Amino acid sequence: GRSRIKYTILDEIFRSVYIPKENHLVFHMDMSSILYRLYREKDLDTIQSVPYEVAVKDLVISIMNTIGHYRRYFTTRLGMSNTIILYFNQVEPSYQSIIFDKYRSSWYKLLNIKNITFGPINQLVNDAVDFIKGIVPYFDGIYFLSSSGVDDYTAINHVMKSRLYKDCYHLIFSRNMLPTQLIGANC
Repeated sequence: GRSRIKYTILDEIFRSVYIPKENHLVFHMDMSSILYRLYREKDLDTIQSVPYEVAVKDLVISIMNTIGHYRRYFTTRLGMSNTIILYFNQVEPSYQSIIFDKYRSSWYKLLNIKNITFGPINQLVNDAVDFIKGIVPYFDGIYFLSSSGVDDYTAINHVMKSRLYKDCYHLIFSRNMLPTQLIGANC
């Protein structure tokens, strides 16, 4: 769906970007940037009309297909080995909330399992995320980082600076503009 940028668009983007082919590519994927469409009131009736088990399965398949879409692009079009790291946080990060008053608080209120309107959607997301956590270890180079209570920026920054990934080329897929500060010479 909309989380998948068409290959022709990606080709246009990467045509003007130099990526050293000898570098390993690390793709940081903020799952909130995929899941946000579930949190629109206008779509609630449609989502809730699907049997729960089918909705969980469909969400898992959609996320895994999105991962596969980008993995295939990086491998076939860019010719690069890659690692994909999924991040997901449902808890408002206290550090950012102290620095930035009400930092994304409306988003985190939607993600609260006790949210009157979106509680069932949150349960659906939790079950799908639990399923994904269980299957990603069977896929080489795909990891799920449960970053509960930690902002995407902090989690991605920590991984980028780790000994394992510090010399890699990094791409960040996120609707949150804060992680874009991490973009530098090797991004």
